[in-house]
Amino acid sequence: MSASLDEATVFMSVASDSYFMLEGSARDIWDLIDGQRKVGEIVARLTEIYDIDAQACGADVLAFLATLSDNGMIEITG
Repeated sequence: MSASLDEATVFMSVASDSYFMLEGSARDIWDLIDGQRKVGEIVARLTEIYDIDAQACGADVLAFLATLSDNGMIEITG
């Protein structure tokens, strides 16, 4: 379940019975997850938005995706 509030997205993970609020780049990553984009495409888009180093961005994105996966919010495939 999720809801958008001004500059944040708030949602509940039924799997972990936890609430999360995403803002800034975390919200951007969430918005880019569509089941079609590869991690590299998400990183490329974020480096355009934030003008940051692709390698550092990639590490941060992977860590965030792992957190989402650990909390049952996404399933990482391939």
